Amino acid sequence: MWKDQWEVMDGNAARGGQGEVVAVLRRSDGARGALKRMHDDHLRIRERRARVFQEVTALRALDGRGCPRVLETNAECWETPDVRLYMIMEWVEGPTLTRHLDHGPLTLDESVSMVRQLLRTVGDCHGLGIFHRDLKPDNVIVHPSGGPVLVDFGMSWSQPQESVTKGQFETPIGQEIGNRFLRLPEHAAGRHEYHTASDVTMAVGLLFYMLTRQAPRILSDASGAMPHERDASFFSVEITSDPRWPRLRRIFDVGFQSNLDLRFVSVDEVLARLDDLQPPTGDDLTAEVLEELAKIRQITDSEKGRQLAAVAPVMLAASRRYLNIHYKALDGTGFVSGGAGPNLTDRNQAVALQFFLSQQDSAEQLSRFRHSIRFEVGQLIATIQVEQELATDYYRGPAADAESLIEAVEAMAPRVIVKLLRYARKHLEDRYK
Repeated sequence: MWKDQWEVMDGNAARGGQGEVVAVLRRSDGARGALKRMHDDHLRIRERRARVFQEVTALRALDGRGCPRVLETNAECWETPDVRLYMIMEWVEGPTLTRHLDHGPLTLDESVSMVRQLLRTVGDCHGLGIFHRDLKPDNVIVHPSGGPVLVDFGMSWSQPQESVTKGQFETPIGQEIGNRFLRLPEHAAGRHEYHTASDVTMAVGLLFYMLTRQAPRILSDASGAMPHERDASFFSVEITSDPRWPRLRRIFDVGFQSNLDLRFVSVDEVLARLDDLQPPTGDDLTAEVLEELAKIRQITDSEKGRQLAAVAPVMLAASRRYLNIHYKALDGTGFVSGGAGPNLTDRNQAVALQFFLSQQDSAEQLSRFRHSIRFEVGQLIATIQVEQELATDYYRGPAADAESLIEAVEAMAPRVIVKLLRYARKHLEDRYK
């Protein structure tokens, strides 16, 4: 047992979700260590015991790269419920990041330097298949040298060992993963998801915290605002007037997206953005052009932007098919059509045709029609209006089913030709009375 070699030092124990941590002293040489023991009420919970084993496995794999080394443990006994699990880690001198910021936020340079070091540690984790899943200020110790040390891998996940099957290690239904510092959708109760993007998002949250002393809490509030958009006063004038601010803000724009697919996926993506914080020198106009193009890319790369980019070709193809049938039906009849379209309209969420029917070599319009296809919440809706009749939705179906839309267009087009000719006939009858 650890008590044979170590003794507990005076001081308060730090309690966390997985156990308590106390300072200990090794009798043989006076070295300090951090003893982590399971909570008594967790001793017979298999999932909690497996987490201790996982934490030890992760720390041993990292071997002190940005985190403390394991000096002693009995975690290999995790399958024996009568054994109280413990581990003794290297003692890391320094306050938590929370305490380190007691006197105010860090400067931009200090924040970028610290988060860069944390990201490298997280990158080492991901390179070994380890997901920390609990990045927060209380789990970062700031060493006197200024470098951050990542601790508490109690919520970490890595490819389970042979004795820890995946089904045994999954979080119980109803238990939320992560922390209240930044709740992520993929860590909600009942979900068993593991993404590098989750750790990267929490690292971006730590950068936000270092600059503001504000916990981001959630990615999007009731009004849809991300953490850095909620209150301009979060950031000091020194930050917002810094020429690097626009590019720093764009890191938050991407890092705090609610949709996991739209966020940074890897540590290297954020490190590259941090390396590129300084705006380009030279022609101011060039810088402004690049700024606007970046903003446009944010729009077109959004979930809605990608959806519209996918359905626009479908709507245009169906409208052109409608026109082909229309022109073919009029060939040799003595009637011709003219008009406008197909054109993307309504912020590219619809394609419209506006055409008329007239006799050959005549400018007089005998009848008119309007045909449109619009995109609404995953559905494509085709509408026809002839003359002053009420517009009629003749098709509604999934946006992913282009063939059914084409079939509906092909069936409707001849009926429209009949209506147009009928109105043209009535117009001619009135002329020749």
